[in-house]
Amino acid sequence: MTSCNDVYAHRTCKAFFLILMTFLTILSFSYALHLTLQKSDIGLFFLITMSGALGGIVTSLESDVNHTFSVPLTNDTFKSGFIGHAFIGICGGYVGVGLALLLTPFEIELFLSADKPKLIKPIFILVSVCIIGGFSGLPIISKLSSQAIKKLEKELDQEKIRNVEQEKQIEKSFDKIKTNEERLEEQFKKYEELYTQQLYTSARLHVQSEQYPEAEIKLKELKEKNAEITKTSKFWVMRAYNSKRLGHLNLAIEYIDKAIDIDPKEPLSYFNKACYEWLQSKNEEKTISLIRTAKDLLGSDFAKLKTNLEQDEDLKDFRTTGSYQGLF
Repeated sequence: MTSCNDVYAHRTCKAFFLILMTFLTILSFSYALHLTLQKSDIGLFFLITMSGALGGIVTSLESDVNHTFSVPLTNDTFKSGFIGHAFIGICGGYVGVGLALLLTPFEIELFLSADKPKLIKPIFILVSVCIIGGFSGLPIISKLSSQAIKKLEKELDQEKIRNVEQEKQIEKSFDKIKTNEERLEEQFKKYEELYTQQLYTSARLHVQSEQYPEAEIKLKELKEKNAEITKTSKFWVMRAYNSKRLGHLNLAIEYIDKAIDIDPKEPLSYFNKACYEWLQSKNEEKTISLIRTAKDLLGSDFAKLKTNLEQDEDLKDFRTTGSYQGLF
Protein backbone atom coordinates (compact mmCIF):
# COMPACT_ATOMS: atom_id res chain seq x y z
CA MET A 1 0.00 0.00 0.00
CA THR A 2 1.38 3.40 -1.06
CA SER A 3 1.98 5.89 1.74
CA CYS A 4 1.12 9.58 1.62
CA ASN A 5 4.78 10.46 1.63
CA ASP A 6 5.35 8.39 -1.53
CA VAL A 7 2.42 10.03 -3.30
CA TYR A 8 3.62 13.46 -2.26
CA ALA A 9 7.16 12.69 -3.44
CA HIS A 10 5.88 11.42 -6.79
CA ARG A 11 3.75 14.49 -7.38
CA THR A 12 6.63 16.74 -6.33
CA CYS A 13 8.93 15.05 -8.90
CA LYS A 14 6.33 15.48 -11.66
CA ALA A 15 5.82 19.14 -10.78
CA PHE A 16 9.57 19.73 -10.71
CA PHE A 17 9.95 17.99 -14.08
CA LEU A 18 7.18 20.09 -15.62
CA ILE A 19 8.66 23.30 -14.22
CA LEU A 20 12.11 22.30 -15.51
CA MET A 21 10.78 21.44 -18.98
CA THR A 22 8.81 24.69 -19.10
CA PHE A 23 11.89 26.68 -18.10
CA LEU A 24 14.09 24.90 -20.67
CA THR A 25 11.44 25.36 -23.38
CA ILE A 26 11.12 29.08 -22.63
CA LEU A 27 14.90 29.46 -22.50
CA SER A 28 15.41 27.58 -25.77
CA PHE A 29 12.59 29.42 -27.48
CA SER A 30 13.96 32.79 -26.30
CA TYR A 31 17.43 31.89 -27.53
CA ALA A 32 16.02 30.84 -30.91
CA LEU A 33 14.12 34.13 -31.09
CA HIS A 34 17.28 36.06 -30.21
CA LEU A 35 19.28 34.30 -32.94
CA THR A 36 16.50 34.95 -35.46
CA LEU A 37 16.52 38.67 -34.66
CA GLN A 38 20.28 38.58 -35.23
CA LYS A 39 19.54 37.28 -38.76
CA SER A 40 21.24 33.97 -38.07
CA ASP A 41 20.53 31.02 -40.37
CA ILE A 42 20.76 28.60 -37.43
CA GLY A 43 18.43 30.81 -35.39
CA LEU A 44 15.73 30.67 -38.07
CA PHE A 45 15.77 26.86 -38.23
CA PHE A 46 16.04 26.65 -34.43
CA LEU A 47 12.92 28.83 -34.11
CA ILE A 48 10.97 26.63 -36.58
CA THR A 49 12.10 23.52 -34.67
CA MET A 50 11.12 24.91 -31.24
CA SER A 51 7.76 26.19 -32.52
CA GLY A 52 6.91 22.84 -34.07
CA ALA A 53 7.96 21.05 -30.88
CA LEU A 54 5.67 23.36 -28.84
CA GLY A 55 2.77 22.44 -31.11
CA GLY A 56 3.56 18.76 -30.55
CA ILE A 57 3.74 19.20 -26.77
CA VAL A 58 0.37 20.94 -26.80
CA THR A 59 -1.02 17.93 -28.69
CA SER A 60 0.38 15.58 -26.02
CA LEU A 61 -1.47 17.49 -23.29
CA GLU A 62 -4.88 16.66 -24.76
CA SER A 63 -4.15 13.33 -26.46
CA ASP A 64 -4.26 9.88 -24.84
CA VAL A 65 -2.36 8.37 -27.78
CA ASN A 66 1.20 7.25 -27.09
CA HIS A 67 3.60 6.52 -29.93
CA THR A 68 5.93 3.56 -29.54
CA PHE A 69 9.45 3.10 -30.84
CA SER A 70 11.20 -0.20 -31.60
CA VAL A 71 14.60 -0.69 -29.96
CA PRO A 72 17.20 -1.58 -32.63
CA LEU A 73 18.61 -5.15 -32.53
CA THR A 74 15.95 -6.20 -29.98
CA ASN A 75 12.27 -7.02 -29.94
CA ASP A 76 11.57 -4.42 -27.24
CA THR A 77 9.47 -1.27 -27.67
CA PHE A 78 8.99 1.78 -25.49
CA LYS A 79 6.45 4.57 -25.33
CA SER A 80 7.79 7.87 -26.55
CA GLY A 81 5.48 10.05 -24.43
CA PHE A 82 5.54 13.76 -25.09
CA ILE A 83 8.92 13.41 -26.83
CA GLY A 84 7.26 11.47 -29.65
CA HIS A 85 4.59 14.18 -29.99
CA ALA A 86 7.31 16.85 -29.97
CA PHE A 87 9.26 15.06 -32.71
CA ILE A 88 6.13 14.71 -34.87
CA GLY A 89 5.37 18.38 -34.09
CA ILE A 90 8.79 19.43 -35.41
CA CYS A 91 8.10 17.62 -38.68
CA GLY A 92 4.62 19.16 -38.80
CA GLY A 93 6.11 22.60 -38.24
CA TYR A 94 8.41 22.33 -41.22
CA VAL A 95 5.53 21.01 -43.32
CA GLY A 96 3.42 24.00 -42.22
CA VAL A 97 6.18 26.44 -43.25
CA GLY A 98 6.50 24.69 -46.59
CA LEU A 99 2.75 24.99 -47.22
CA ALA A 100 2.80 28.66 -46.23
CA LEU A 101 5.61 29.34 -48.70
CA LEU A 102 3.76 27.47 -51.46
CA LEU A 103 0.27 28.83 -50.92
CA THR A 104 0.80 32.37 -49.54
CA PRO A 105 2.99 35.42 -50.30
CA PHE A 106 4.94 34.69 -47.11
CA GLU A 107 8.70 35.01 -47.78
CA ILE A 108 11.31 33.37 -45.59
CA GLU A 109 14.04 35.66 -47.00
CA LEU A 110 12.76 38.50 -44.78
CA PHE A 111 14.45 36.91 -41.75
CA LEU A 112 17.86 37.30 -43.39
CA SER A 113 17.53 40.82 -44.76
CA ALA A 114 14.90 42.96 -42.95
CA ASP A 115 15.51 45.22 -39.95
CA LYS A 116 14.44 44.09 -36.45
CA PRO A 117 11.23 46.18 -36.26
CA LYS A 118 10.07 44.70 -39.54
CA LEU A 119 10.75 41.15 -38.28
CA ILE A 120 8.24 41.19 -35.41
CA LYS A 121 5.15 40.48 -37.53
CA PRO A 122 6.82 37.80 -39.72
CA ILE A 123 8.15 36.07 -36.57
CA PHE A 124 4.67 35.87 -35.05
CA ILE A 125 3.31 34.50 -38.33
CA LEU A 126 6.15 31.97 -38.57
CA VAL A 127 5.73 30.80 -34.97
CA SER A 128 1.95 30.50 -35.41
CA VAL A 129 2.31 28.50 -38.60
CA CYS A 130 4.86 26.18 -36.96
CA ILE A 131 2.76 25.65 -33.82
CA ILE A 132 -0.33 24.93 -35.92
CA GLY A 133 1.70 22.58 -38.07
CA GLY A 134 3.17 20.93 -34.97
CA PHE A 135 -0.26 20.65 -33.35
CA SER A 136 -1.73 19.05 -36.50
CA GLY A 137 1.33 16.83 -36.66
CA LEU A 138 0.72 13.31 -37.92
CA PRO A 139 -2.73 13.94 -39.55
CA ILE A 140 -1.47 16.79 -41.73
CA ILE A 141 1.65 14.83 -42.71
CA SER A 142 -0.46 11.76 -43.48
CA LYS A 143 -2.95 13.74 -45.59
CA LEU A 144 -0.23 15.58 -47.44
CA SER A 145 1.60 12.30 -48.07
CA SER A 146 -1.59 10.74 -49.37
CA GLN A 147 -2.27 13.71 -51.64
CA ALA A 148 1.32 13.74 -52.81
CA ILE A 149 1.18 10.02 -53.61
CA LYS A 150 -2.10 10.45 -55.50
CA LYS A 151 -0.67 13.38 -57.41
CA LEU A 152 2.49 11.40 -58.16
CA GLU A 153 0.44 8.42 -59.35
CA LYS A 154 -1.64 10.71 -61.55
CA GLU A 155 1.50 12.29 -63.01
CA LEU A 156 3.01 8.84 -63.56
CA ASP A 157 -0.15 7.69 -65.36
CA GLN A 158 -0.10 10.82 -67.52
CA GLU A 159 3.60 10.31 -68.19
CA LYS A 160 2.91 6.69 -69.13
CA ILE A 161 0.21 7.84 -71.57
CA ARG A 162 2.60 10.43 -73.02
CA ASN A 163 5.32 7.79 -73.35
CA VAL A 164 2.95 5.45 -75.18
CA GLU A 165 1.94 8.27 -77.54
CA GLN A 166 5.58 9.22 -78.07
CA GLU A 167 6.45 5.58 -78.80
CA LYS A 168 3.65 5.48 -81.37
CA GLN A 169 4.92 8.72 -82.93
CA ILE A 170 8.49 7.40 -82.94
CA GLU A 171 7.31 4.14 -84.51
CA LYS A 172 5.44 6.10 -87.19
CA SER A 173 8.54 8.22 -87.78
CA PHE A 174 10.70 5.10 -88.11
CA ASP A 175 8.21 3.59 -90.57
CA LYS A 176 8.25 6.82 -92.56
CA ILE A 177 12.05 6.93 -92.52
CA LYS A 178 12.18 3.27 -93.58
CA THR A 179 9.75 3.96 -96.43
CA ASN A 180 11.81 6.97 -97.53
CA GLU A 181 15.00 4.91 -97.36
CA GLU A 182 13.41 2.21 -99.50
CA ARG A 183 12.29 4.83 -102.01
CA LEU A 184 15.74 6.41 -102.07
CA GLU A 185 17.35 3.00 -102.50
CA GLU A 186 14.99 2.21 -105.37
CA GLN A 187 15.69 5.58 -107.00
CA PHE A 188 19.42 5.07 -106.52
CA LYS A 189 19.21 1.65 -108.19
CA LYS A 190 17.33 3.18 -111.13
CA TYR A 191 19.93 5.93 -111.37
CA GLU A 192 22.73 3.36 -111.28
CA GLU A 193 21.02 1.33 -114.02
CA LEU A 194 20.57 4.42 -116.19
CA TYR A 195 24.14 5.52 -115.59
CA THR A 196 25.59 2.09 -116.43
CA GLN A 197 23.46 1.92 -119.59
CA GLN A 198 24.77 5.34 -120.54
CA LEU A 199 28.36 4.21 -119.88
CA TYR A 200 27.93 1.09 -121.99
CA THR A 201 26.30 3.03 -124.84
CA SER A 202 29.09 5.61 -124.68
CA ALA A 203 31.76 2.87 -124.77
CA ARG A 204 30.10 1.19 -127.78
CA LEU A 205 29.93 4.52 -129.65
CA HIS A 206 33.62 5.15 -128.95
CA VAL A 207 34.48 1.68 -130.34
CA GLN A 208 32.39 2.30 -133.46
CA SER A 209 34.13 5.69 -133.85
CA GLU A 210 37.53 3.98 -133.42
CA GLN A 211 38.15 6.00 -130.24
CA TYR A 212 39.60 3.00 -128.44
CA PRO A 213 41.37 4.71 -125.47
CA GLU A 214 38.17 6.59 -124.61
CA ALA A 215 36.19 3.36 -124.92
CA GLU A 216 38.63 1.59 -122.57
CA ILE A 217 38.04 4.25 -119.87
CA LYS A 218 34.28 3.65 -120.00
CA LEU A 219 34.70 -0.14 -119.99
CA LYS A 220 37.03 -0.01 -116.97
CA GLU A 221 34.56 2.14 -115.05
CA LEU A 222 31.78 -0.35 -115.78
CA LYS A 223 33.97 -3.19 -114.47
CA GLU A 224 34.89 -1.24 -111.32
CA LYS A 225 31.20 -0.62 -110.62
CA ASN A 226 30.55 -4.36 -111.08
CA ALA A 227 27.57 -3.38 -113.23
CA GLU A 228 25.13 -6.03 -114.38
CA ILE A 229 26.24 -5.53 -117.99
CA THR A 230 29.70 -6.89 -117.04
CA LYS A 231 28.07 -10.27 -116.36
CA THR A 232 27.07 -10.63 -120.03
CA SER A 233 29.13 -12.07 -122.87
CA LYS A 234 28.57 -9.04 -125.13
CA PHE A 235 30.45 -6.81 -122.66
CA TRP A 236 33.54 -9.04 -122.76
CA VAL A 237 33.29 -9.48 -126.54
CA MET A 238 33.41 -5.69 -126.92
CA ARG A 239 36.21 -5.30 -124.38
CA ALA A 240 38.25 -8.02 -126.08
CA TYR A 241 37.77 -6.31 -129.47
CA ASN A 242 38.77 -2.93 -127.98
CA SER A 243 41.90 -4.45 -126.37
CA LYS A 244 42.88 -6.01 -129.68
CA ARG A 245 42.57 -2.61 -131.38
CA LEU A 246 44.79 -1.16 -128.64
CA GLY A 247 47.41 -3.83 -129.45
CA HIS A 248 46.86 -5.92 -126.27
CA LEU A 249 46.34 -9.39 -127.78
CA ASN A 250 46.94 -11.23 -124.47
CA LEU A 251 44.17 -9.21 -122.82
CA ALA A 252 41.93 -9.67 -125.85
CA ILE A 253 42.25 -13.48 -125.56
CA GLU A 254 41.69 -13.31 -121.76
CA TYR A 255 38.54 -11.24 -122.21
CA ILE A 256 37.13 -13.37 -125.06
CA ASP A 257 37.61 -16.47 -122.88
CA LYS A 258 35.42 -14.80 -120.23
CA ALA A 259 32.77 -14.19 -122.87
CA ILE A 260 32.87 -17.90 -123.84
CA ASP A 261 32.62 -18.96 -120.17
CA ILE A 262 29.49 -16.81 -119.75
CA ASP A 263 27.84 -17.93 -123.01
CA PRO A 264 29.49 -21.00 -124.61
CA LYS A 265 26.91 -21.01 -127.42
CA GLU A 266 27.74 -17.59 -128.88
CA PRO A 267 29.42 -18.15 -132.33
CA LEU A 268 30.87 -14.63 -132.52
CA SER A 269 33.04 -15.27 -129.46
CA TYR A 270 34.72 -18.27 -131.10
CA PHE A 271 35.19 -16.42 -134.40
CA ASN A 272 36.82 -13.44 -132.64
CA LYS A 273 39.05 -15.71 -130.61
CA ALA A 274 40.13 -17.43 -133.82
CA CYS A 275 41.22 -14.03 -135.19
CA TYR A 276 43.16 -13.18 -131.99
CA GLU A 277 44.88 -16.59 -131.83
CA TRP A 278 45.94 -16.33 -135.48
CA LEU A 279 47.32 -12.82 -135.00
CA GLN A 280 49.25 -13.89 -131.91
CA SER A 281 50.64 -17.34 -132.81
CA LYS A 282 49.70 -18.16 -136.43
CA ASN A 283 48.54 -21.53 -135.06
CA GLU A 284 46.62 -22.96 -138.00
CA GLU A 285 45.22 -25.95 -136.08
CA LYS A 286 43.87 -23.90 -133.16
CA THR A 287 42.45 -21.26 -135.50
CA ILE A 288 40.59 -23.74 -137.72
CA SER A 289 39.22 -25.54 -134.63
CA LEU A 290 37.71 -22.31 -133.30
CA ILE A 291 36.19 -21.45 -136.70
CA ARG A 292 34.65 -24.91 -137.01
CA THR A 293 33.08 -24.52 -133.54
CA ALA A 294 31.55 -21.23 -134.66
CA LYS A 295 30.36 -22.92 -137.90
CA ASP A 296 28.70 -25.77 -135.98
CA LEU A 297 26.90 -23.31 -133.67
CA LEU A 298 25.64 -21.27 -136.64
CA GLY A 299 24.32 -24.25 -138.57
CA SER A 300 22.39 -23.04 -141.62
CA ASP A 301 23.42 -19.44 -140.87
CA PHE A 302 27.04 -20.18 -141.73
CA ALA A 303 26.78 -17.80 -144.71
CA LYS A 304 27.17 -14.86 -142.30
CA LEU A 305 30.38 -16.33 -140.93
CA LYS A 306 31.67 -17.05 -144.44
CA THR A 307 31.31 -13.36 -145.35
CA ASN A 308 33.35 -12.37 -142.28
CA LEU A 309 36.00 -14.97 -143.08
CA GLU A 310 36.38 -13.64 -146.64
CA GLN A 311 36.60 -9.98 -145.59
CA ASP A 312 38.28 -9.87 -142.13
CA GLU A 313 41.76 -8.29 -142.43
CA ASP A 314 42.97 -10.21 -139.35
CA LEU A 315 42.60 -13.49 -141.30
CA LYS A 316 44.17 -12.30 -144.57
CA ASP A 317 47.14 -14.68 -144.24
CA PHE A 318 44.93 -17.50 -142.94
CA ARG A 319 42.85 -17.46 -146.14
CA THR A 320 45.89 -18.68 -148.09
CA THR A 321 46.17 -21.90 -146.04
CA GLY A 322 44.85 -25.31 -146.98
CA SER A 323 42.81 -25.47 -143.78
CA TYR A 324 40.81 -22.46 -144.89
CA GLN A 325 40.16 -24.02 -148.32
CA GLY A 326 39.00 -27.21 -146.60
CA LEU A 327 36.21 -25.34 -144.78
CA PHE A 328 34.25 -25.06 -148.02
